[in-house]
Amino acid sequence: SELRTWDNGALNNDYTGNLADICPVGALTAKDFRFQQRVWFLDKTESVCHLCAHGCSTQVSINPDTNKLYRVEPRRNPEVNRSWICDTGRWDYHYVTEEGRMNVPKKREDGAFKEATWNTFFGEALTVLEKSAESVGVVLSAQLTNEEIVDAVETFKKFGVSHFSILVDPKAAAERQPFDGVLKHHDETPNALGAERLFQKLGIKNQVHSKPKHLFVLGVEGNKMPGLADLLVKLPKEVDVWLHASNPHSFFEKCAWVLPNVTAFEKSGSFVSALSRLQKVNASIPPRATARNVHAICSGIREGKDRATVSKKVVSEF
Repeated sequence: SELRTWDNGALNNDYTGNLADICPVGALTAKDFRFQQRVWFLDKTESVCHLCAHGCSTQVSINPDTNKLYRVEPRRNPEVNRSWICDTGRWDYHYVTEEGRMNVPKKREDGAFKEATWNTFFGEALTVLEKSAESVGVVLSAQLTNEEIVDAVETFKKFGVSHFSILVDPKAAAERQPFDGVLKHHDETPNALGAERLFQKLGIKNQVHSKPKHLFVLGVEGNKMPGLADLLVKLPKEVDVWLHASNPHSFFEKCAWVLPNVTAFEKSGSFVSALSRLQKVNASIPPRATARNVHAICSGIREGKDRATVSKKVVSEF
């Protein structure tokens, strides 16, 4: 037998993966998942897609023995995405397991990046904030959860930082409805509206520091990094950019520090979608041991060191 479209045309849209979901006999399968894993070996976590502003309800499947992410599927939600998800949300998760993903903090010295430690970074950050907070700007990605944004603002404000901004494409973020009339938004971040509302509630003006000496850019995730290129291109060369990101990019050449970030699959919290819905995101896989979310960064900056470790004395006594 032969399967064809009714007009013999190609399947040329961003929703083709849904055919595998609705095929009643299993004749249509997704190449990305086919023969990769037995479904009964997988653990499923209910979460929310973070690859655009729509906030589709999802189900994330991983192998609990390896913590490897195998697929993302739509989760039934009549008020958001019904039973569908776009192919971007379904298949663009592979950056999470890329070999080149950020693993350790790196500091630029003598024109080249060298591996460093979180303790070194936190010590330098604390020194800068204590001595010259007025010269520091903080840019928060709209890929951060609401909880991370609040933690970051409150932490940096305690040191006297007063310049905060949201990393997002403002034109895309202003759109509230899908551009394709279905699910997809031009805004490729999940929490632009949440960040905007939190800034208003916290009394923070969304404005980039005009003459910063140090710029913290926190919470960048994936390979696209919406808004980052425009931000870095406009900065003078002498500004020290301390970038917190999950994956490497050519933009790193403009940075003084690059710090490994977790992904939305590795953290829990909440987003506010373009539809003005507050939704919970659940971690489905453990974070990489050397990556830090914004909560851990805020804690490290407050303490001037990485999260506490168990002393040898305590271990020996135990």
